Amino acid sequence: MNEQLKQALSIGYLFWRKRWLVLWVVIGISMVGWPVVHFMPNIYESKVKIYLDTQSILGPLLEGLAVDGQGSSEEQLDLARRTLLSRTNLEIVARSVDLDLRANSPEEFENIIVGLRNKIGIRGSERENIYVISYSDKDPRLAKRVVESLLETFMNSMLKSSRGDAELAHRFLETQIAVYEQKLIEAEDALKTFKRENIGLMPTEAGGYFRQLEAAENNLSRARLDLREATRRRDDLRTELDQEKSVIESRTQYSAVAVGETPLEQRLSAMRMRLNELTFNYTDSHPDILVLRENIALLESQVADSKAADEEGQASSIAMYTADPVYQELRVELSRVESEVSGLRVRVAEYSRHVNKFKEHVDTIPMVEAELAKLNRDYDVNKSNYEALVSRREAAMISREAELSSDQVHVRVIDPPREPVIPVGPNRPLLITAVMLGGLVFICGVIFLNAQLRPQFNSIQSLRTATGLPVLGGVSLFKTPAQLRTRKIKMFTFFTLVALFLLVYLMVVAFEAGLFSAAMMYLNISS
Repeated sequence: MNEQLKQALSIGYLFWRKRWLVLWVVIGISMVGWPVVHFMPNIYESKVKIYLDTQSILGPLLEGLAVDGQGSSEEQLDLARRTLLSRTNLEIVARSVDLDLRANSPEEFENIIVGLRNKIGIRGSERENIYVISYSDKDPRLAKRVVESLLETFMNSMLKSSRGDAELAHRFLETQIAVYEQKLIEAEDALKTFKRENIGLMPTEAGGYFRQLEAAENNLSRARLDLREATRRRDDLRTELDQEKSVIESRTQYSAVAVGETPLEQRLSAMRMRLNELTFNYTDSHPDILVLRENIALLESQVADSKAADEEGQASSIAMYTADPVYQELRVELSRVESEVSGLRVRVAEYSRHVNKFKEHVDTIPMVEAELAKLNRDYDVNKSNYEALVSRREAAMISREAELSSDQVHVRVIDPPREPVIPVGPNRPLLITAVMLGGLVFICGVIFLNAQLRPQFNSIQSLRTATGLPVLGGVSLFKTPAQLRTRKIKMFTFFTLVALFLLVYLMVVAFEAGLFSAAMMYLNISS
């Protein structure tokens, strides 16, 4: 810390020894630089404040129906900058304010475009969506004209961009809809042709090939089981009927048969009624109808035989069997079971035919189902895309109509551009201060560089440190009273000049800042 303090004091003493040089150089540079700053041309800035409206009353009304094309505030600001500062827009602005007339060559026109881009400023608040477009120039009228042209170009480009995007999206959707409509028609034709060529091999509501085969085999198994059960019941009934017949034949007495319709005729009537019911519900080729007709024919022959036996004197033998109710019930049940067995045999045969048919197409039907699934999948994909595109087209049309028919202004001008009266630059007080400080830094730098190139020793300690040799002593400077008076006069003169220079500096700064004009205006108003 002591070394740094000593070094700082050494540098300060160096500048103090050259104080007159520093003062005159700073005064000289200021006297040259201040007039230059004073006569610098004024810069005028014209600006316009706009509001980018991202809200619309149609938004909540069209939510879910239309496409929201509004972006965030940051995106809007970025779009505004990129749109406004594009070369095309800058060329339009330059020609609209006659800046192109100043260019005598393409290079000069390019410089005008670059200068135009550098002088345009865009400032905004992302939270409030309020942006300021400004332009600075020496000519206030030109600044206003440029800002007006920028605003007009910006609004036109935003409107054209919005409508252009909508038209481009509409054309794209129409093209894609036509493409997918053609694909959908081709998929429908392919599916229709495939179904027509593979009639009987298509999967049904019951499922695909393997599920139908499994169902057919299950039906066949149940039918075979039912057939075995019916066959067993039929055999049991036959055995019981033979036993009952033996019991009847062994009887020595039996009751007389009541006059009227015989049990065979009653059974025949019941079968005919059953036949009428079946023919009402089924066709003549139904297995139950065929079996029932065979049983009716058999009973009719039995009735005819019974009548013939009666005529030949065998009425007593027949009456013996027909008069027994157990025997008749067994005969009726046996006939019913035999009909059931016949129907089950037909059912088993039909199910067996179905199973054999499925097994014959074990290689064909799965391939047909796979191809059908592929065709259906392609059709569903094309249909889904087609319907989605149609829906998006309708949404885009609603959005476009909403944008065109709405009276909403997306770019609202809050503060229109005006011809500036008060210049915004250059900042002469700051430049005057910079000139003075620049002169001070310049001369101090020169002095410090000279001291580094031609070092001087201000104390015995610095000499001893620099040379590394022992120093025996030093000789002090003794000043006479006249020299002391002269030194005081010089010090007084120096500080007086410094004070005068600072006073002049303050007066110049106040003048350039307009404080004198404001004070005179205030005095005039007060008087």
